[in-house]
Amino acid sequence: MSDHVIKPLPRCIDVALEVPMRQLFSYLYQGAKLKPGIRVSVPFGSRNMVGVVVANREQPPDNIRLREIHSKLDEEALFSAQILRLTAWTATYYHQPLGEVWRAVMPAVLRKGREHTHGLLEWVYELNDLPEDWQTQLSRAPVQRRLIEAFYEPDISLRHANLVKAIPGCTAAIKALLNKNFLSREQKLAPVFPLPGTGIPNTLTTEQASAYQKLSQNSQGFQCRVLEGITGSGKTEVYFAMIDHCLSQQQQILVLVPEIALTDQLFARFKRRFGSSVVQIHSGMSDVNRYRRWWEIRSGSVEVVLATRSGVFLEFKQLGLIIVDEEHDLSYKQQDGVRYHARSVAIKRAQIHDIPIVLGSATPSLETVQNFKCGRYQHVQLLQRVGNSKLPEIQLLDLNQAKVESGLSPAALQAIRQTLELGQQALIFINRRGYAPVLYCPSCQWTAQCKRCDAQMTLHQQNHALQCHHCGARRGVPQSCDACGALELINLGEGTQRVEESLRACFPQARIQRFDRDELNTALKLKAAMDKVHAREVDILVGTQLLSKGHDFSRVSLVLVINADQGLHSIDFRAPELLVQQLIQVGGRAGRGADKGRVLIQTFFPDHPSLLAVKHHQYTEFASAELAQRKLAHFPPYSHMALWRARAGAANEVMRFLDSLAHHGRSIQPAETFCYDPVKSPMFKRGGQYHAQLLISANRRSALHQWLGGWVEQVEQDKLARKIKWSIDVDPVSLF
Repeated sequence: MSDHVIKPLPRCIDVALEVPMRQLFSYLYQGAKLKPGIRVSVPFGSRNMVGVVVANREQPPDNIRLREIHSKLDEEALFSAQILRLTAWTATYYHQPLGEVWRAVMPAVLRKGREHTHGLLEWVYELNDLPEDWQTQLSRAPVQRRLIEAFYEPDISLRHANLVKAIPGCTAAIKALLNKNFLSREQKLAPVFPLPGTGIPNTLTTEQASAYQKLSQNSQGFQCRVLEGITGSGKTEVYFAMIDHCLSQQQQILVLVPEIALTDQLFARFKRRFGSSVVQIHSGMSDVNRYRRWWEIRSGSVEVVLATRSGVFLEFKQLGLIIVDEEHDLSYKQQDGVRYHARSVAIKRAQIHDIPIVLGSATPSLETVQNFKCGRYQHVQLLQRVGNSKLPEIQLLDLNQAKVESGLSPAALQAIRQTLELGQQALIFINRRGYAPVLYCPSCQWTAQCKRCDAQMTLHQQNHALQCHHCGARRGVPQSCDACGALELINLGEGTQRVEESLRACFPQARIQRFDRDELNTALKLKAAMDKVHAREVDILVGTQLLSKGHDFSRVSLVLVINADQGLHSIDFRAPELLVQQLIQVGGRAGRGADKGRVLIQTFFPDHPSLLAVKHHQYTEFASAELAQRKLAHFPPYSHMALWRARAGAANEVMRFLDSLAHHGRSIQPAETFCYDPVKSPMFKRGGQYHAQLLISANRRSALHQWLGGWVEQVEQDKLARKIKWSIDVDPVSLF
């Protein structure tokens, strides 16, 4: 009787795959137990996909025939237990497919199934023992001699990237030195060569030192703290002190900023202070460079990380502190795909890691204000500007009594003239790019409309085109009216281009720089423009939100706000909060240096309470009054909301879907919840699709999520839902 080898039973794992399905996928495999956090290659339908193991099963599900994995891609888990918990929480809280959350977590290089070291290996050169006559041999090869000298000493190693950067065009010379055996090379994981910062902490003011002490008390374990500091009060210096403490404990620090546009200037300050122990990472980087950064952070090679929204999902070796700068900023909310809010995810991550988190802002969001008012967050304030600078004087210019030309009142022009005569800089803020927002026919009242959106097209004089700022559609400027053929067409309203043109006519000697996405459409162009401002090669800055926050312009003494009224009468209940925050932030760019600051806000409503709060620097009072209004209306933070969004190519289909959706929801509606009626979105037609929405709210967060959980299961079984593009937005920041 022959011996029979008993084949072990296959194991079973649950895998997260990047597909729009709210479930995990089970697979069989042979061999030792796979750790959660490693990648596997698996069959999915007719294709192969890369997924992440999130759990092991004791036994396969009953009555389901499972397929086997193709291969495991990692020997060790690339993602920690904390990241696995964070992704699971994010998917559950925002009611999103777990696999799509992993898209935000896993670098593109790893999602493509590449080896963990892909993009990290590079040639590293070493200088061999040189012959005595090496200088004679290279007498006619100056580039080769410069390469040899770059090594300084025989035992120094240099990366290929370093050599090419230091000596442009040296590739052929490197090859020649390798052939002569002067150099040798080896592929290695790219080393990180330290570049020291000053290491010298700036002396904190008495107020900053007090704030630091309060923020550092009981610094072990999770606690959410709010640093509210007026513009120019030096919040960054307090951050530096907290970072110093973490570095002394061999911990890493994550600093979140809302936009790429804000990273360069802040990164330069961090770099001067902390040297190469600080890096930045954002969506503007290439996939390989982002992966290099991810690997350096995961391995602990760098200690301070400056990142935009998605940085909240980075893998750290020893995370000790999270700082969310400008925590009120709407850019922290992802508006497509997985609609997470980076501030909320950051707070949850700090809780998972059991570490402190600091939310910093001059104008905290009302949700944050309510949280520290009720004692859930610790609240620390900075009420004084650093040095001798004072908060700017704010004046409301009544446009009812003024004749305005291209958006500029006589008082505004006079103030700009005085500023230039004193050798100071003026900042003109208008949150509308282009030349004119409306092209109008006075004969028949026709306006240039976008064919794909319920919106007017904006005139862009620079390229003589009409452009839709919602879908990007373009067309040439018509010579006559499309409706009646009249030849006279009028440009109504002002954008950044028109204001710039007017300023150049009024101040022909002034050096003017426009800041908007049309003029500065790359990070390099933006940095070059900022460098010109700091080098005092610009007299007048004209721009949109690119100028409204985070920047430190020491010579800007005047800020002029054009068209502030557009945020006063919005249907969105958050509009007053957003307007006041924006005006305080942009006004805070004035008077940050030795020159006294002044802010002029042009308005037709000089007695409006929101504008008066800005004028008198009363954000705290405004926040309290606005919270009282929210409480009466039962709006967040006194309720919890979610917004079902839907879009389709036919108007009747999208409304029929939302009617069916509302019917499903009301059939399982818990107590203390409310379902509004389906409505068309404020812009019904956008990008050739019809958009509509269904708003729901609940007194308790738990009731909202219980409701959504059962509701999503019903909707996914609805045949109509498969024909419609729909999404859920939990804690929406915009009802647009």
